[in-house]
Amino acid sequence: PMDPRLLTLCVGPGMVVGPHDAAEVDIYVNPVVVAYRTKNPRAFAYPVGSKFVKKKYPKVGAKTPDIATVMVKTADTGKVTDWEFSMKRLSDGKPLEHSGRVSCADCHERYKERGYISRESEQAMQQFLADLKKEG
Repeated sequence: PMDPRLLTLCVGPGMVVGPHDAAEVDIYVNPVVVAYRTKNPRAFAYPVGSKFVKKKYPKVGAKTPDIATVMVKTADTGKVTDWEFSMKRLSDGKPLEHSGRVSCADCHERYKERGYISRESEQAMQQFLADLKKEG
């Protein structure tokens, strides 16, 4: 099963419990993000309305994710506070609070050079853009 410390975090398992722990996460973005990054593949000034969602599975190979973390850009001041962070349990839609001593914004503050988007989300975006280019 996914380590409980991972369920409410956006980072990969190696950063929390070690490089040998497994977790599965699906990363989604809305059309605002896709349109922006298609036109600006190396830029990170995401427009207001950009949305990133990570769905997290309880164990490798599970068919149904348990939790979703969401980032929505609601302002354009160049600060991490431009983003609203939330998470919910998918079985009943119940909002969840982050675990640990660091909030979502505290953690994402480290990613300023990527528009406050995690390395995992950026890697997924780069792969998506590469796949689009191949198809195109």
